[in-house]
Amino acid sequence: MEFSNIDNESYCSKCFEKLSNGIICKNCGYDNDTQVDSIYIQPMTIILNDRYAVGAMIEHESDAVTYFGYDLHLDKIITIREFLPKGIANRLDIINNLDIHIRNRYKSSFDELKNSFINLWKTIMKMDMLSAIIPTYDVFECNGTVYAVSEYVESVSLREYLIRQDDGIISWDTARYMFMPVLTTLESLHSNGIIHGGICPDNLLLCRDGKIKLKGFCILEASTMSSKLEFNVNEGYTAIEQYDNNHKVCPATDIYAFSACIYRALVGHNPPNAKSRAIHDNLIIPNNIAEKIPTYVIKALGGGMKIYPQDRTMSFESFREQLLYGEEFERENSYLNDCEINSTRLFTKTNNNHMNRTNIGLKSA
Repeated sequence: MEFSNIDNESYCSKCFEKLSNGIICKNCGYDNDTQVDSIYIQPMTIILNDRYAVGAMIEHESDAVTYFGYDLHLDKIITIREFLPKGIANRLDIINNLDIHIRNRYKSSFDELKNSFINLWKTIMKMDMLSAIIPTYDVFECNGTVYAVSEYVESVSLREYLIRQDDGIISWDTARYMFMPVLTTLESLHSNGIIHGGICPDNLLLCRDGKIKLKGFCILEASTMSSKLEFNVNEGYTAIEQYDNNHKVCPATDIYAFSACIYRALVGHNPPNAKSRAIHDNLIIPNNIAEKIPTYVIKALGGGMKIYPQDRTMSFESFREQLLYGEEFERENSYLNDCEINSTRLFTKTNNNHMNRTNIGLKSA
């Protein structure tokens, strides 16, 4: 594809194919007349770092805005993440000056937040061998802020994928294939000091090969409601410590959200939000669904979705062992009608073979 200059009359700002007739792209269907707020880089007007053409805006999360982009050197579509923390920075004159404007009260802390963004994406850039990581291959400063350039992957969100399924659910066998590589990636991220803090079905991307990749990384300072930045709440997936100053964000925060994603995939609806559960814990699995899920999986989810972080499974290594080796344990102890581990009653089988959950945080209905 030849793309030597920017001409917003010629190329689609989403797929970067030539526009043959009008502003609606025949290739991807994008309306290239879509209005973009003046704080964002306007599509097809700027080449960053003499290399990256900026296209349509995708989303603005707590710490950054993401754009479609085109790498003129490698001749491929990319995504460009621009550090533009909500509530702290904006632009005053997008036509004449792309430099971001920082609100006076936050000028002293902006550099610290920017350095967190640089460190986050430079660390992710070194971890592109992990199966659930979308490779990032450039991080640079420009316009008074920072940009991270990542590969573009064709995908649908886990939420969209599940909506398309019969009853909105998948089997554990399917879920295991999809989720286990993500679990391994999260374990590696934690060992490198990265807590995602925003795992949810919208931030898990299902690719053509059936594997899931993570998106939606934000700096740690954007992961709680007490942050200076605007916090993105993911109802049912945000852990209690992200609402509550009495508990700190930790690896168990990601374990809660990841467990909630598996719960959604297997049960068919979002878990209740953590704040409501702290008042009245009504996290349940209907009997007709619970009987299709291995008991060791339900137990693992129960440990991962404990309301308070100190009660949860504390590492992805332990969580993985529960999911991988729980099957072996269950098979060896299949003669038991009542299974008890560490004095905590897990399941009782009823006459109709439905699994009744008792007191570990997941209940049947």
